[in-house]
Amino acid sequence: NLDGAREAANSFSSLLDQLHDHVGLSDVVGTQFGSIYAMKAGSPAADFNAFKEQVTGKLFLQARESLKGAGSVTDFEGIKGEQAMGRLQASQSVPAFKQAVRDIQNMIQKDLKKIESKAGGVYKTQSGNSYEIVED
Repeated sequence: NLDGAREAANSFSSLLDQLHDHVGLSDVVGTQFGSIYAMKAGSPAADFNAFKEQVTGKLFLQARESLKGAGSVTDFEGIKGEQAMGRLQASQSVPAFKQAVRDIQNMIQKDLKKIESKAGGVYKTQSGNSYEIVED
């Protein structure tokens, strides 16, 4: 379902934007005491930690399933997505964390473009060449 895939991709991308720009990110990611700050109830760090868990858990699986349901996500692409999600660790630097978020967004957008291309009857090779199957 093309509309469902678009909705899932856009929704997940929006959540990733929120994660990327979250006010509590710098209190948790790349700091020696991030886990301690994340335990302080009501703090931006605790909010970030909870939101990160939400994004990296069920929401990621829902977005991938919606895109996979349209037939465009190969096992290899699914593994790449899981590996990128695995890079969202608080122990790494803030720039590395933010780059992982952007990498995930790029993968989701590539998957969506493949779905849109197939829905239009135009296909693209890995090198970017377009072709269309025409029946005589």
